[in-house]
Amino acid sequence: MTGEYIAIELQKEAANFVDMMSDDVWCYKVCRSQGFIKDCEKGDRFAAWWNLGRYEENPHSLVFLYEKRQELLGKGAGDLQDAFMFTAWCMEEYFAVIDGLGCV
Repeated sequence: MTGEYIAIELQKEAANFVDMMSDDVWCYKVCRSQGFIKDCEKGDRFAAWWNLGRYEENPHSLVFLYEKRQELLGKGAGDLQDAFMFTAWCMEEYFAVIDGLGCV
């Protein structure tokens, strides 16, 4: 067997993370298309990067995005209007992560 052994629990957690991020990006895109989120270039760039599957070309980025997501979710959002701004802010923060890693 070539490659490294990865515990099934870690594989499941990674798959769940990709699904959750995909859901977050989908929600962001819906909010943008409905006008709930104003122009957000970095958010749009991250959403495009994610939807193109660029994380597959940069698997190391997933670790950093996972850590950033946990950090951001710990901060949370207030009321519904704040949730839209929070979503855009998260996308901008995710973009900062991948930009800092040189993945864009």
